[in-house]
Amino acid sequence: MSAISFKEIMALRHQGRLNEAYDMAQNMTQQDPGAWADTALFWVLHDMVLQAVTQPSEQYHLQADSCLQRMEKLQPHITSPDMGKATISKLRKSKTPHSAELAQCVSLSKTDPAAAYHRAIAVAGKQAVHLEECLHEDFGWILYRYLKSQLDRLTSVEVRCLLRDYMLLKNPSPSMLHSSILNFALNFSKQHADFVFPNFLKLWGCANLRKEDLHDTYTDDNKKIPSLLSRICSRLATTDTPMTEEMITATGLATSTIVDMYRTPWFWDLNALRKSNETDKFWKGLDTYARHFGRFAATEHHSKILRQALWVVDEQHTSALMNIVERCKDAGLHADDWTPEEGKDGNTYLPFAVRLAKKCFEYLKKHPHLRGNSTLSDLTSGLYDALEERHLGDEWTARQRAIISVWRGNPQAALAQYRHLLKTMGDKYYIWQEMAQCVDDASLRVGFQLRALHLAKTDDLISPLRLQTAQTFLEIGRPDEAKKLLEAYARHRKSQDASCPDSWRRLSEKADAMPVPPSPFDAKTAIFDAMNHIYAEYPWRDYVLINRFDVNGKPKVAFSDGTLSFTVSPKRFAITRQTEEGTVFRFRCMVDGGRTIPLMAQRSDASKWSILPRQFGHVVHVNTVKSIVSMVTAESKETFFPVPQPTFKVGDFITFHSYKRTKKDNTTIVEVINPVICPSEEALPHFPHRLVAVGHVNPQKELFHVVMGNGQSGDVIKFKHTALRPHVGDILRMTYCTRQNREGQRRLMMLDLQPSDETCDSLVREVNGSLQLKYKSDFSKADFGFVNDYYVPQSLLQKENIYEDCEVCATAVAKGGGKWEVFRLERI
Repeated sequence: MSAISFKEIMALRHQGRLNEAYDMAQNMTQQDPGAWADTALFWVLHDMVLQAVTQPSEQYHLQADSCLQRMEKLQPHITSPDMGKATISKLRKSKTPHSAELAQCVSLSKTDPAAAYHRAIAVAGKQAVHLEECLHEDFGWILYRYLKSQLDRLTSVEVRCLLRDYMLLKNPSPSMLHSSILNFALNFSKQHADFVFPNFLKLWGCANLRKEDLHDTYTDDNKKIPSLLSRICSRLATTDTPMTEEMITATGLATSTIVDMYRTPWFWDLNALRKSNETDKFWKGLDTYARHFGRFAATEHHSKILRQALWVVDEQHTSALMNIVERCKDAGLHADDWTPEEGKDGNTYLPFAVRLAKKCFEYLKKHPHLRGNSTLSDLTSGLYDALEERHLGDEWTARQRAIISVWRGNPQAALAQYRHLLKTMGDKYYIWQEMAQCVDDASLRVGFQLRALHLAKTDDLISPLRLQTAQTFLEIGRPDEAKKLLEAYARHRKSQDASCPDSWRRLSEKADAMPVPPSPFDAKTAIFDAMNHIYAEYPWRDYVLINRFDVNGKPKVAFSDGTLSFTVSPKRFAITRQTEEGTVFRFRCMVDGGRTIPLMAQRSDASKWSILPRQFGHVVHVNTVKSIVSMVTAESKETFFPVPQPTFKVGDFITFHSYKRTKKDNTTIVEVINPVICPSEEALPHFPHRLVAVGHVNPQKELFHVVMGNGQSGDVIKFKHTALRPHVGDILRMTYCTRQNREGQRRLMMLDLQPSDETCDSLVREVNGSLQLKYKSDFSKADFGFVNDYYVPQSLLQKENIYEDCEVCATAVAKGGGKWEVFRLERI
C-alpha cells in the first residue's frame, strides 16, 4: 500500500496540486509511517520551497525556511538520503543572494570561461567576498575553467594569484573540484620552475585526496591512467621537499606502495642518463636518490635502480657505489634481488644479491681500513650470511665469507666456515694458508702453513707463503727451518732477476741470531697435528682397503667399514700406496648427503679384514661358465660372488667378509670379500638349529621324514645325506638354512643332523586314555583308532594284536597341521 500511495502523491505533485499532495503525504506518515511516507512528504516540501522562493513576499521566504527545516529532519530517513542531502544544499543555494546570477555564470563557464569569470567577479568579487559560503563551490568551478582556458595567456604570477583566490574560498574537501585544482597546479608546476609545488600541496592539504585519487584507472581499451597520487609523488620525488612521510600518513596506504611511486620516476630519469652516457649526472643523481629514499624498505624500483648502478659501475665510480650502498643500508634487499636475472641476450645471470656481495668484498679487499667494524663491512658480512642461509652461494662466496670473518676479528667463526669448505676445497693450498691466520698457537699454525706449502704447485704461489711460514718458525724457535725457507725464497727471486724485499732481510737477520735446537723438526707430525685439530669434530673410524682398480687409466682405492664406503686416489693419501687388500686404516671422514668424504688417514693396528664382520655361508650353486658362486648365508640370504678360478663346489662351507655398497640408482647391495673354504665344524655353529622328530622311515626308498612341530612342514632326509639311521619318534638336532625356490617359497635345507637326548613335547609326547577302534565296512577288523584325538594306524593295532576298545598308554609324534600319530602302544 505504501508504494501505491507514494505514486498517487507524486502524480498530484506533477499536476501542481501541492496542497492535496501535502495533505495526502501527512496522512500517509500518520497511517502508514516509514521510508515511503517520509520520501513522499520530503519531495512535496521540496516543490513547496521552489514555489515559495519565487514570491517576493517575506512571508513566503519564511515558509520556505520552515519547509527546509522539515526536509532536513526527514532526509536521513528517506529512500535516497544522499540525493536528499544534495537537494537540500541546492535549495539553500537558490535562496541565497546572487544565486541566480551565479548559476547563469556557471552555465556560461562551460562555453565561454573568460566571460563567465569576469561576470562572476563583478557579482561576487575576486575572492567571492560577496557570496555566501554555499555558493563558493560554484565560484570555484568558474575560476577553475577560467584557469584552464586562459593558461597560455596568463603569466605565472597571475596563475598563482588565481590559485591563491581559490584557496581562500570556503569549499568542501575532499571534492572533485578540489582534486581538479590540484591536478591543474601539478601540471602547471612542470612548466614553471618558479611555482613551488610542495608549498602549494601543503596549503591544499595532503589529507584532502579522494579515494578515486589514490588508484589507477583504465580506459575501455584497458589502457592505464595513472592515479593523481602517483603523479603527485612523481613530481615531488625530484624536489628538495619530497614530503614522503606526509603522503604516507595522509593516504593511509602501505609505505612500500607510496615509496615505490616516488622511486619510479627516479628509475626512469637515471635510466635516461645512463643511456645518454651522462655518467657524472647519473652518479650525482643516484646519490641524491639515496639521500632521500635510501632509508625506506626496498621496493621493486629501488631494486631496479641499484641493479642498473651495479651493471654500469666502473673502477672510477666504485667508491660512489659503495657510498650509495651505505646510504641504503636500512632498505635491505627486495625479493627479486635473490633470484637469477634473465638478460636481454637470453643468458641467465647471478642474482643481484650475489653480484652486489662480491662487489662489496672486492672493494673491502682493496681498502683495508674499511674491513673492521665499518658500515660497509657490516653490510657485506650480512649479505654473505644471507647468501649462505638461502643457499645461493658457492664455494667461492663461502670462502669470501670466511675471509670477511677474519677481517672483522672473528677467527673462530672463520675457522668454522673454513671447516665447511674443506669438504670441497681441502686440497687447495690457499684454504690452509688462510686458515693459518685464524690460529693463535704458532706451533699449531706452522702445521697449517706447511700443509699449504705441500699443496701449492708452483714457486710463484709458494714464495709469499715461504716468508709467512719462516716468520712462524722463528716464533716457535726453529731458525733452522726458517733458514731453509728463506734460502728457497731467495733462490726463486734470483731466478726471476729480482731482489729480496726488506721483510726477507729482517727475517734472515733474526734467524742468524737465534740458536738452533738440537732435535730435528718433524714436519709430518706438525701437518698431522694441524689436520687433526681442524678435523676434530669428525671422529676416527676404521676402514678396510677392499679393492684396487683403475678408472680411465687412473688408479683408485676403495675402502669400507661394512656400512659406509668411499673411493679415493692413492695420491691423496700416500700411506695407502703399496698396501695389500684387507689392510685396515683409520680415517676422519665427513658424511655429506650420503656421500663419505675422507679427510685424513693413518695406519691402524687392527689385523687384516678384522673390522668387517666375519660371516659364514653354504655353497648351493656354481656357474662354471660365468665363474659365479651362489651361496646361502647363516642368515638365510642368498648371495652371489665372482671367482677367478674354480675354487668352490656345491656343499662347501665358506667364511667371508662383506660390506654394503650403494649403486648409482641408490639401491644397496652386499659385496662379498675374501671368501675361503672353512671346516664344517667351524661354520655350522653360526647357522640356525632346532630339534626335529622322525615321523616316518622308508628303508626301501632309503629315506626318512622329519617333522618340525608347531604346524610347520617337515623335510625328507635321504640316507645318502647322513650316516644316521633313526627310528620313528627319535629326537634329532638339525642345523639348517632356508632358500627361496622359483615359486617364491622358502624351503628348508638340512646342513647337519645329530642325535639328541633332549625331549620336546611339541614333537613327541605320551598320552593315556581309552583306545576307540574305528571301522569302515568289515566290523571284524578295525581300520584305525583314536586315543583321545591321537590317530592310531591299522598297522600298529595289528602289531599289538588289539581288536577291541581298551585303556592304553600311547606315544605319538607330531605330523603337522596340528595332527598327531601314535607309533607306540601298550595296554594298561
